[in-house]
Amino acid sequence: MSLKNETKVQCYLFRTSRAGRSENGKEEMKKYEYKVVVSNNGFGDFEEKVSEMMADGWKPIGGVAFNHSYPHQAMARVIEVEKEENKPREKPKALTANEAMKRLDDLT
Repeated sequence: MSLKNETKVQCYLFRTSRAGRSENGKEEMKKYEYKVVVSNNGFGDFEEKVSEMMADGWKPIGGVAFNHSYPHQAMARVIEVEKEENKPREKPKALTANEAMKRLDDLT
């Protein structure tokens, strides 16, 4: 997201994801993102930040809240991402007693 005059959006981001199956049977994953937009530069700056996020696909949740006279707006969006293939993890090779002692010596 690019803001005019390179202004940084102060926000808090929380992410979660959910997997499911699409109509064609492929497994798809949705990522839910949640941000709280805060502005300490006045209401005009706050409106600009929220409007820009809405243009980027974010939707406001609830109304505007104020804390210490600073406006806050919760924003959320859902993004579809490709699910990574579940590759079987290789089990680590068991160490012999001599190899384990060598590694221990390297650590000390």
